[in-house]
Amino acid sequence: MTLRLNPLVLGLTLIIGIPGIIFAGLGFASYHDATEAFTKTELQYVRGSFRWEDPEFDRATALFRIVNGSQFEVTVESLMVALTFDGEFAGTDYDPWEAIRIPPGETREIPFNFTVTANSIQERGGTAELGFTGQLRITFAEIEEPLAYRFRGNIGVTPYEGG
Repeated sequence: MTLRLNPLVLGLTLIIGIPGIIFAGLGFASYHDATEAFTKTELQYVRGSFRWEDPEFDRATALFRIVNGSQFEVTVESLMVALTFDGEFAGTDYDPWEAIRIPPGETREIPFNFTVTANSIQERGGTAELGFTGQLRITFAEIEEPLAYRFRGNIGVTPYEGG
């Protein structure tokens, strides 16, 4: 028995198979772009930037940096950072957030003006282990899915330095 290729079946296989390979390649490229964009965008607390604005530990400032190492423009749709004293919520920046755009390869430093609203722990501001928690949501030009994640970090004990 001899096996013969049917020209019609062979032709249909090529017609269906070639676009399938192209679509699979485009899908992989899109996935690769999204993965690269997600992994090359960073949020960092600027070490040493935390400052108390008053001796009552009522207000403070700190800087956070967003690094866009991706090839796409990034839009920071929301960024919420809460200040903590020994792991307990102490306050946040209560100003409304306005979306910011960061071109590829650029960095933005974002100041936060914290207001301490947890009156029961406010006096511990100069001796507590300060930290932060928050959430970030960013979108990338040409990528449909946004990136959203929660984060936390340590600032350390920061007494009021006068001024």
